Amino acid sequence: MQKLKQTIVKRKSHTTDEGTMGFHDYVEKKEDFSEFVGRVTDACEAVDGKILSVSYPSEDVAVILYKWSDGLH
Repeated sequence: MQKLKQTIVKRKSHTTDEGTMGFHDYVEKKEDFSEFVGRVTDACEAVDGKILSVSYPSEDVAVILYKWSDGLH
C-alpha cells in the first residue's frame, strides 16, 4: 500500500547576547541559508520513496512530500 508522508526540516538558530557594558542585546543568529539548503538536499537523498514536492513555506522551514510504499500492494 502506498502512503503520502512528509519530512519537515527546520533551519537551525540560536540566541546570543551581543550587549556591551552590562546591557543585554539578544540577537537571533540563523544558520546560513546555503547550509540549510544543503541539509534539505541531504534529507531528500535519504528519503526512501518518490519525492513529489519540496516547498519552503517560510525561510526557516522546508517540507518534503513523498510517496512511500510498505511493499504491500
